[in-house]
Amino acid sequence: MKLLVKRMMGLLTLSLACLTMHSTALAQPLMVPELLIVEESYIESPADGQDSANVYFTITNLHKDPIRFLKAKTGSGEFENSKLLGANNEELEYIEILPSQRVVMEPNGMHVQLSDVDAAALRDQNRLPFTILVRQGREALPYQEGGFDGGTRRVIREGIPNEHEFTVNVAVRN
Repeated sequence: MKLLVKRMMGLLTLSLACLTMHSTALAQPLMVPELLIVEESYIESPADGQDSANVYFTITNLHKDPIRFLKAKTGSGEFENSKLLGANNEELEYIEILPSQRVVMEPNGMHVQLSDVDAAALRDQNRLPFTILVRQGREALPYQEGGFDGGTRRVIREGIPNEHEFTVNVAVRN
């Protein structure tokens, strides 16, 4: 009986590993414990002659307070600007995700639109690293100077304490 259970667990582990490898090939999910999960992210390559592209994310709020998705950017030069758009293509300042809520960005719904896209550079890649900016809570806390706290022996991060940047590797769909 123990041998059977061991073999079944081994098979289950192998199956989960294969599943994880497959989803990683599409897009790498990001999990920040007690804050958020970003998954099923992808960018649609622009059609010939167009200089804009859309990016879609699925974000789940794991925090006890609302979180706000404020913006997305990349440092590698594939596009100049990005903006958050709602279902009617109206520009949004942020996308709010309530506690335990899951927001799915999709065509004809909320999404990130990139402008001045280098389509050739984008088509050459299968993944593009994006930096997303999220805020815990609705209001930004006061800006804090960075430094070293001698009492607790830890480095204090400079910036707005409840705003965080995370890198997500977004799959490129050609």
